[in-house]
Amino acid sequence: MDTAAERIRGFGEILTDRLGAMLPSWIDAVEASQLPGLTGFACHLRRDVDAVTAGLTLHSITSRKAFARAAVQMMRWHDDQPR
Repeated sequence: MDTAAERIRGFGEILTDRLGAMLPSWIDAVEASQLPGLTGFACHLRRDVDAVTAGLTLHSITSRKAFARAAVQMMRWHDDQPR
């Protein structure tokens, strides 16, 4: 549970501080931790990591909020998927 909380906090920092360059290492750490919901989420981020990274570096507050909402929705969707 501590690992999951740490990974989620890390993603929150990446979103909040627009640290797109840290995304690949975050994805690697999540995949190494083998947390079911987060691993699937990270896998989807990796599919288009360039676009996600660009989204994380946008300076528009509206764009960042929209991206953050989309990320939360994706995480919820993964949690609802049967395992």
